[in-house]
This record gives sequence, C-alpha cells and structure tokens, in this order.
Amino acid sequence: MPLRIDNETLRDTYREIALRNLELEIPVDDRRYEFNRLFALDRVKEGIELVPHFEGKYPDRPLVIIDVGAGNGGVAIGLANEQRNLVVALDLVPNPALIELRRSTGIPVRQVVASAFELPFRDGKADVVLCLETVEHLERLPHAAAEMMRLLIPGGQVMITTPARSRFLLEPDPHFAIRGLLLLPDRLQKFVVQRWYPRVKHYDVHHIFWTAWGIIRAFPGRGRTETLVGIPWPGRPRNLREILWKLLRRFLWDRIVIYRK
Repeated sequence: MPLRIDNETLRDTYREIALRNLELEIPVDDRRYEFNRLFALDRVKEGIELVPHFEGKYPDRPLVIIDVGAGNGGVAIGLANEQRNLVVALDLVPNPALIELRRSTGIPVRQVVASAFELPFRDGKADVVLCLETVEHLERLPHAAAEMMRLLIPGGQVMITTPARSRFLLEPDPHFAIRGLLLLPDRLQKFVVQRWYPRVKHYDVHHIFWTAWGIIRAFPGRGRTETLVGIPWPGRPRNLREILWKLLRRFLWDRIVIYRK
C-alpha cells in the first residue's frame, strides 16, 4: 500500500512539532531534557520501521492498531502513514503535539482519550495493541493487560517496550536521569525524586520490572511469547554461553511480544 506522505517529510514535520512541544514541558537546561529529546526523536522512526514488520506478520489485509499510552503520537503517526493501517492513539489526555501533527500532515490517526483500565472498544477488534514505554506507569498492570488482550483477534499481538531494570542499575534512570536511582526500592525512588528534584512536578513511575516474566504473566489468554533483544537469538542453545544468553535475555530485553491464543 502507498504512503500518505513521504516519510522524510513526515520525519521533518514531526521533529519540529515534537521538539517545540517538549520545550514547553521540560526546560532545555533541565537534566531530563536530553534524555527526553532523544526519546522523542526516536518515536516516529520506530513507527515507520514497524510498518514492514507488521505487514510481514499479517500480510494482505488492513490492520487495526491501537497504541495505548501513545504520548506525542510519533509511533502512531508513523504507522498510520501506511494507507492500509487504521491506527488509534489512546492516552489519558489529548496530547497537543499529536493534535498538531494530525492537522499538519493530514494523516488520519484517531485520537482517543481513555484509561488503559477501561479501553472503549469491543472485544476482538484489533490486530495489534502497542504498549510502548507505558507498562512502568500502570499501577494495576493485570487489569490493563486483561483489557489489552480482550481487544485482540486470535493470533493478534501486544507489543511492549519498557526499561529493563537491570540495564540501569549503575546508569542514569530513563525517566529522571538520576544515576543509580533504580538500585532503590520503588517507594524510596519516589521519595528521592520528590525531595531533591523539585522541577519534577508529577511522579508517575509505578514500577520498573526486573524480568520479562514479571510482565508476561500479567497477560491472560496468551499463546506464544517473544522476548526480543538487539543481539541475535542463537536458536536452540548449543553450549554454556548460549544457555546463559537465553537466561540473560529475560533480564535485558528490548521488546516483548505476547500473542493471543
């Protein structure tokens, strides 16, 4: 299927709008700004790259994709630039960057304001549910996970990205750029951020997971699961090194995919 607009034009438009809106939220001299700038710029790139991935998984038919916790809509608008995709961007508030992107590009992302705990769609209506950098913000993950699985057709998938805690133990954490923060228990993390970083107006990180299984087990009715990392999967382990790598990927994932039975 053809694109609605050229991807380079989409990237340029997105970059301008996303960074302008980011600077309204986080001052450029704030320690969090650079982390959030890089994160924001990667969103539309990820959406564009997921287009052929999902086309390969579900060829020869239109796809319904629901992005839960869509944020500024970069991933959603990258996916919706492919004409066969019907994409819904869902979040708790109407994100102004996404509103401007829809208006500037004409790409018909459907913007819905709702909670992950009460998704306003009928059962079995989605091919793909995205939950990107959102799981760690959900206080009742099993409740939200059941809602996401409810939406899927048989064989559909929930795709999850969320920081693997083990990756950040001695590094700046991915939300507040505080080195070593994730060595602390959840409640102490919140105390440290609120006590010593007054620029953080709203602390909304509930839990960053230690293992992929800690996330996967919350999703009912699951069939096959994939724990994906940037390093190629060795297949059936043939030696101690590959056995250890298979074990470690549970702690160092990049992406988790859960299919509905």
